[in-house]
Amino acid sequence: MLTAEVNISFGSTLCPVLVDFVAVFLSYSALFIRTTVSCDVCFPATALLQSAEVCRLIHGAAGGGLNFTQVTGTIDAEGIQILQKDEPFNENDCVSAECFENMPNLRYLLADNVKFQGTFPCFPTDLKWLQLESCHFDSLPSDFNLEELVILDLYKTNMAPILINQLSLKLKAFERLKVLSLCRVETKITLNFTNLPSLVKLQFLDCSALTTIDESIGKLKNLTHLSTPDCRFLLKLPDSIWRLSSLEVLNIYGCFKISSLPEQLGELGSLKKLDVSFTDIKEVPDSICRLSSLEILILRCTALCSIPEGLGDMEALKKIDVCHTLIEVVPDSICQLKLLKSLNLRECPLLCSLPERLGDMEKLEELILDNTRIEIIPDSVGQLKSLRLLSLEGCKLLKALPISISQLSSIQQLNMSGTSLTSSENNLPHLAAIEFTGSSSELLGLCDQTHKALEILHMKDAIIEELPDCIGRMENLKELRLECEMLKELPNRIEGSLENLTQLEVRSMHLKALADSIGSLKQLLMLSLMCENLEALPDSIGELENVVFFKIESAKLKALPDCIGSLKRMWTLELNCVNLKALPNSIGRLEELKEFEVWSNSVEALPDSIGLLKHINKLELQCPNLEILPDSIGELESLVYFEVDSHRLKYLPNSIVSLTRIWA
Repeated sequence: MLTAEVNISFGSTLCPVLVDFVAVFLSYSALFIRTTVSCDVCFPATALLQSAEVCRLIHGAAGGGLNFTQVTGTIDAEGIQILQKDEPFNENDCVSAECFENMPNLRYLLADNVKFQGTFPCFPTDLKWLQLESCHFDSLPSDFNLEELVILDLYKTNMAPILINQLSLKLKAFERLKVLSLCRVETKITLNFTNLPSLVKLQFLDCSALTTIDESIGKLKNLTHLSTPDCRFLLKLPDSIWRLSSLEVLNIYGCFKISSLPEQLGELGSLKKLDVSFTDIKEVPDSICRLSSLEILILRCTALCSIPEGLGDMEALKKIDVCHTLIEVVPDSICQLKLLKSLNLRECPLLCSLPERLGDMEKLEELILDNTRIEIIPDSVGQLKSLRLLSLEGCKLLKALPISISQLSSIQQLNMSGTSLTSSENNLPHLAAIEFTGSSSELLGLCDQTHKALEILHMKDAIIEELPDCIGRMENLKELRLECEMLKELPNRIEGSLENLTQLEVRSMHLKALADSIGSLKQLLMLSLMCENLEALPDSIGELENVVFFKIESAKLKALPDCIGSLKRMWTLELNCVNLKALPNSIGRLEELKEFEVWSNSVEALPDSIGLLKHINKLELQCPNLEILPDSIGELESLVYFEVDSHRLKYLPNSIVSLTRIWA
């Protein structure tokens, strides 16, 4: 079934800023608002297609489909979207090219999963934005007139390569085109770019057949963005790329076949971002150090063995990401980068040391060293007055932190899990988040320090059986994550109130019950209990009046307390409890519930009260022994996703036909 969509006006004046197009989608029974694409393109004012006219387009068609030819008179529309949702092409649902003859002011057209037929001499000549997704043409539309086009976006559309190549040979066909985006288009070689003088953004997304970019790309003097992510068979960048004097962004992420960069890459004086992640590049040309405007350098190349010594000459750099590489040394010159804010060296398994003058990078805010072979952190680290995050997760060879660590006046997050470091080794009164692997005594030491600012505590693989009462002294704690398989109990009495705690996650193989004190966590929004042997929930769980997300994973939990119906603000409830026998009737009191998942081998029926969940839009029942669904299931008026997995369910209730919003 085809539907139509109307775009808002593009504005009354030319505006050189990013424009968000908000579309009003009119279906047979509902009104939706959604945001579509954004782009740096200016549009002049035109009239809007009114809602009444859209309804006429939809309802006026034979069989409920969309047929523009049945609408008489001129349609003063600026933007229309034609959508055919996830259905195969149907001869009766074709859109004829002649349909657009009475839309002279059309500026934006999106067609999704639509079959076009006919010729296109009457296609709107003022069209600015053409977006075709999974569309099909019976024959090559050689008579397209797209001289005013500014944006062309093609996704999985047949004949797209032929169409573009043919039109690009016409002198004025794409003279005004600023954005060209091809996604999953089957083409081995790009078009000749000679006749696209205005092109600003060019992207080939997941074009798996693409092997070559035409050398004529060097003529695009206005091009600022070139992206070829996930073009897995692209062999190399064109040598002429150095001529792109306006290029600001170059992204070849996921181009596995590219093994080198052009030697003259350093001539791209305007380049601000370079991402060559997940390519086969083993070394970077020294000329890259001449990229004086570069701010972001991402070299996530698993074969990369070194980075240039002259890296420190790139004075504008703010972010360097070389994680997942085989580099052994970070060049000393990196310490000259006075504007650098983020240095990511995560997962560099051969990296053993850091430059001694690390502290010279006065603007550095993030230093990530996870899973490296670093043995010593230089004393100069204490000079990093702007450092907010220091991540040392999995640095098993790191035996101690320097005394100067206490001088980090801006530090907010310290990750030490998977190391032999202890939390008592530092004195960081400003710390807002800490992640570490430790014991009960270390946690007590953490409590005894002046961690008034601590907001996030994550204990990962910690050897701890009992959470001490003093945890309540962390008065500003907002997130508490306990991945402690040995944990047997939470404290019966919480010293202090943890009145600011909003998130509690517990993962343990030995925790069998929760203390009644959990009901005192009045600000809790998220509660996740992944406790295989949890046997029961206390009645005080019903006092958590602000919880919106509740997840339980347990093989021993057989019943939920009735008080769970008191969690009136809950949006998401996930129950992965294989031995849960039944759901309480009070479940129907969860008035705001939107997503409900049940995984149980023992549930045989649902309570009738489930029909009271008027706001639920997703219901997933992985219950192999479920025998019956109540008639009230048909009262779930907001339900759009419904999945049942049961080998004992023999029939569906008649009321199921009332679920008119279920996705096809």
